[in-house]
Amino acid sequence: MIVYEESCKLVNVTPAEVVRLARRLERVALDAQRTGLQVFGGAGSGYLRFLAADGPVIVASIDGSWSGGDGGCEEDSEGVMRGES
Repeated sequence: MIVYEESCKLVNVTPAEVVRLARRLERVALDAQRTGLQVFGGAGSGYLRFLAADGPVIVASIDGSWSGGDGGCEEDSEGVMRGES
């Protein structure tokens, strides 16, 4: 896990809060991976899915705020990590 402190400052959230949330998400994602599942978010919906040979099988829909894409990001000239738009 990497916490981008300049980005935290920009959006007025403490790095400690980001660490707390990121650790929870990371723990769930790793638990899912150990059971052959993947946490997936895209187009405003979240899912828990199994990657079968003939395509992903959705085993659960997850409430919350979800975004997807290829996950591309880079640091801007101010040291803030920016994601794809």
